[in-house]
Amino acid sequence: MCPLKGMPTKGESLAPKGRCMIRLVGEQEQNRHNETDLIRIIESLRGQLVELVQEKGFDNGEVVELSQRLDQYIVQYQNRMKIKSIK
Repeated sequence: MCPLKGMPTKGESLAPKGRCMIRLVGEQEQNRHNETDLIRIIESLRGQLVELVQEKGFDNGEVVELSQRLDQYIVQYQNRMKIKSIK
């Protein structure tokens, strides 16, 4: 199983090729990201997920964890865009 750590700094990879480093991110920490940061994180996680799926397959625990993390960021981004469109 992969190590679980805090949110990466800018430029730091979440799951380097060949090694999963999924990070647990608390709600407060997620909320500190602006839309641009969220898009960058989503794109990075998506690319890492594609690589990890090719390497380990869809039913691998690391793949599932990374997919769930990506889902959290996507939902957060969608919620922000929804709130922004209401204002």
